[in-house]
Amino acid sequence: MALLVVAQVAPAAVLLVAWSGDDESSRALDQPMVLQLDGLPRSVTVGATATPVWADGSIARAPAWSGLTTAVLVVVGDTLADGDPVARVDGVEVRYYELETPLFQPVCTHDTVLVSEVRGILQSVGLDVGTTESLRWTDILAIRAYAESIGVPNAKQVSCFQPGWVVSTTDPIGKLGEVDLLVGALAPALGETVLVGTPVLESVELTGNTGSSSIDDHLTVEGAQTFDSTELLVVGASTGVGLGDLNDPVALETLAGLIDPTLESFGMAVRLSLRDSQLVVPATSVVDLASDHPCVEAGADGLPVAVSIVASSISGLIIDFGDQSLPSQIRVEPGSASCA
Repeated sequence: MALLVVAQVAPAAVLLVAWSGDDESSRALDQPMVLQLDGLPRSVTVGATATPVWADGSIARAPAWSGLTTAVLVVVGDTLADGDPVARVDGVEVRYYELETPLFQPVCTHDTVLVSEVRGILQSVGLDVGTTESLRWTDILAIRAYAESIGVPNAKQVSCFQPGWVVSTTDPIGKLGEVDLLVGALAPALGETVLVGTPVLESVELTGNTGSSSIDDHLTVEGAQTFDSTELLVVGASTGVGLGDLNDPVALETLAGLIDPTLESFGMAVRLSLRDSQLVVPATSVVDLASDHPCVEAGADGLPVAVSIVASSISGLIIDFGDQSLPSQIRVEPGSASCA
């Protein structure tokens, strides 16, 4: 009986599947062989070359700071959310926010620019804000309460929201890949890089490297529909991500955590689970392989049964019987005449 043998190839960790069997079935065929279908594998693992497309991570730049960095409250690998403390500059706690427009200037009484950004920050910590176009007394009271909460000296006398109280980005920074702050050093100057998010995985393109190009068409989001299910494997480990998920930002985020962003391409494997109507068979099982009407000689009588070729790989042909019942055996005989 034919078996699928899985091999792991270092260092790319590509899983390939090879067709093999006992000595009788693996030697060159000079006699017809009957392939018993009971117990044949219902899944195939094929190797692929993955080409990731990355976007640079968000960058948070320094506001108008002065003084020393007295504490750094984040490290590379942390994931930032709105309101998370990043550092203390001269003892004042600096927090991170995602804003429509980054805050690089003071926002004071009667100002009309950056008012929505400031009010969003104040509301995020539960403070009441005004509703007028410009900043008014209600907002100033909230600003003073906020300033006091982050350790601003003489907070009850401030009349402006200072840009040095926050670092901000227009896109989520997510997981930190770089922190350019050092305790005891001068705070970065206006516009200098403070935080950098890790690269964002935008897409992954897969190309089959099993020695047969015909599997390539099926290593796509659309091609996933050909099989009962698919799953991507990285370094031989399950990811829970299928081919059909490659347009899903959440799935891409999962993969991004498993991929070295410095790699231009890397080995990936795809586990294909077959439909009930599909089988993996040696190419020599299929008659009229190159025609529009491939078939197999099935059953004890060797009668022709039409099939469709779903894909080919180093493991053999994946054929589909459609709505027909699966036979119990298939004749394997190279060079068979047409059975169309």
